[in-house]
Amino acid sequence: MSTVEKNQKPTEAVTYVGFWIRFMAFIVDNIVGAILTLPMVKYITLDLTQISNPVYMQALQTKMYLSLGLFFIIILLCWRYLNATPGKLLFKAHIVDANNFKPASNRQLFVRAIAYIPSCIFALGFICIGLDKKKQGWHDKLANTAVIIRQKGPLTSE
Repeated sequence: MSTVEKNQKPTEAVTYVGFWIRFMAFIVDNIVGAILTLPMVKYITLDLTQISNPVYMQALQTKMYLSLGLFFIIILLCWRYLNATPGKLLFKAHIVDANNFKPASNRQLFVRAIAYIPSCIFALGFICIGLDKKKQGWHDKLANTAVIIRQKGPLTSE
């Protein structure tokens, strides 16, 4: 892979990953996440007779937040060290800097993680993946990232 300066165009061919592949990757990520967090989730039990007990409900809520936190940490580690989640890897897709297609920086990954919050509002941030030329969701646009599949061979003119 050739070195590309920030304002130069990349010299390799890429395909932007669209909505349906990213949606399938999301499903795979949630299955993998459920399996990886299963040991913790196993201890989250729901006792319907204790629903009115505030101490029980607080403990249950804490366990659920810990499980979600563990899943979030797993996703962040995958982004950082694999440039993708398990679902994206299945489709050979990677999260990259939208300008030069190099791996996204730590700052970009942090912004991307935080930007999921506004992206989730009515799922509009995700729906725009299907409408955008570069297949970027709001979280991608805010972090200046893209999800791509690298093609073999040199960049071809469109």
